[in-house]
Amino acid sequence: MIAIRADRMRSQEYEDARRDLARRLEERVREMDRMYDVAESILTSGQIRVKGFGLSSGTVVVIMLLLTKALKTFRAIRVSTLEGCGQDAAILLRALFETTTAISWIKHAPSTTLSDRSVPERSRK
Repeated sequence: MIAIRADRMRSQEYEDARRDLARRLEERVREMDRMYDVAESILTSGQIRVKGFGLSSGTVVVIMLLLTKALKTFRAIRVSTLEGCGQDAAILLRALFETTTAISWIKHAPSTTLSDRSVPERSRK
């Protein structure tokens, strides 16, 4: 049986391509890091005040949980991209889009119940 050490599993070609990708994306990665840092500082500051939007406290909690999930997904996209796993990053990007859509959906109809939102308007007549 041949034992393969983990540090030998990556070929030199793979490592060179990974370094080249990181170099080409360096500025965009710095921008992503700045956006991440701002979002993280907002979510962890404990000073978020939501007034004037007509949202219940429960709705705000759900939105905050979804924003936290989105932040983690954003971080995973960054890591996947830098590791050369573009297809995996694209799948995570779709999940991030879906989370954003869910937040928008919740925010724009805070006064209706969840069951009202799941039934098309013409079906409720």
